[in-house]
Amino acid sequence: MHYYNNGWHLLRIWEHEVNGSVVNTVDKVVQFIEGAKMYEKMKTIQMAKE
Repeated sequence: MHYYNNGWHLLRIWEHEVNGSVVNTVDKVVQFIEGAKMYEKMKTIQMAKE
């Protein structure tokens, strides 16, 4: 199992996902990055309102 933690989000990729399909693995990484970007954007908006 592989973990990546950027402080706010945790990406977990299982070995069978890596071995099974590179496309699915890349898709999971892209979703992780997009989710982290969205979270940071929402966090910035929330901080601006306070």
